[in-house]
Amino acid sequence: MQPHEESPTQWRMLAKHLVGGAIAVAIGGALALGAGLGRGAVDAFAEHGLELFPSVARQREWEMCVDGVDPQAKAVACLARAQDEAESSADRATAYLNRGNAHMDLDDPSAAVNDYMRALELDQSHPSANARLAIALLALGDTEQAAVSLARATARAPESYLVLKVRGMLLFHEGRYADADAQFAWIVENLARLDAQMQTQRDRDIEANRPFTPFNATLLHPHTEASLRLWRSISLLAAGDARGAARQYRRAAQHWTHADEELLHWCARGAYQSANSEATRLLCSGAMEFVPNDLRSRIHRGMAALRGSDFPAAFADFDAVVQRAQAPLDLRAIDLGEAEWNEVEHLISHNSNLALALHGRGLARQRLNQIQAGEADIAQASLQYPEAAAYFRNAGLSLPSLAAELRGAQEDSEP
Repeated sequence: MQPHEESPTQWRMLAKHLVGGAIAVAIGGALALGAGLGRGAVDAFAEHGLELFPSVARQREWEMCVDGVDPQAKAVACLARAQDEAESSADRATAYLNRGNAHMDLDDPSAAVNDYMRALELDQSHPSANARLAIALLALGDTEQAAVSLARATARAPESYLVLKVRGMLLFHEGRYADADAQFAWIVENLARLDAQMQTQRDRDIEANRPFTPFNATLLHPHTEASLRLWRSISLLAAGDARGAARQYRRAAQHWTHADEELLHWCARGAYQSANSEATRLLCSGAMEFVPNDLRSRIHRGMAALRGSDFPAAFADFDAVVQRAQAPLDLRAIDLGEAEWNEVEHLISHNSNLALALHGRGLARQRLNQIQAGEADIAQASLQYPEAAAYFRNAGLSLPSLAAELRGAQEDSEP
């Protein structure tokens, strides 16, 4: 279990699970065999019979809510436990918190905000709900409310790892890049001490039979340090220290082979959902710096510029992608019989990247009063990749054409 997972009172749940499961198996097996229904009935009971026992179904939902890998299934299971008024308020709050975590994994911070707020309504003293709420609010670009939530979390647990990390994230989103780097650097240097504190608190919670006790959580995990160093790399790059940023990124990549994917994901999520255009553009600039062959980060930086109404910058990013994506592919240089998957994916995504860049450039041109050129770009994009318009529309960037606005204004002015 990773540090962000929360669990209900484990010993109580484990005892109920063992007793309920034993009773269910015993009764079901006896019924099937006693009725003389044979092996088929026993197999059918093994597959479906446990669902007849609410205690077993409840335990399965808790297991999925706490330890589930599929975030969609996790969200469903957590909602079932959260809405069950037979559960304690503390455990229902935990279910809403874990549902919020699942929604963050599904890149739906708006839904996560609602879940975290429900958790706090049930239990204002929840140890991590305010910090999680701050993270979701930062993902939406609401820096002001994130600061309020972080202040509440800090008042309860000023030295917890989660609170300290969110403080660094807030500093970055506020534009205090050197301070953000210093915060993340301090956490990296003190991970062992912070982990020891977390383990001590966990032991106390287990002894007191309190909820919210993750048994296997640890901060001494390669992903934890890699994530902190990624934040350091972006903060240093924004502060103008390119060499320091590159050094931190290399360290992150050494700890975690998926560091580049994580950085690309931060950029994409910001482009789709964050109102903080400047922070998103900096995240995407980092992705462009450290993953230069992936055109998506430049497309997403252009989307962030559109959201921030910086139309010349948006045009420049989308146009750069168009120029690069229009370069012909040398198919003879690729042995399709032995091509690696990334080569195949590059071929598949080539036209979609070009179409997305054309559509974005068209939107920027419209806002720069280049109406005909913008409409031509959008039309060409639609021919190459029909889903291009939906890609921008789903991000809330389906800007109406300036020509349509002018026509509407003219119609309104007619007698």
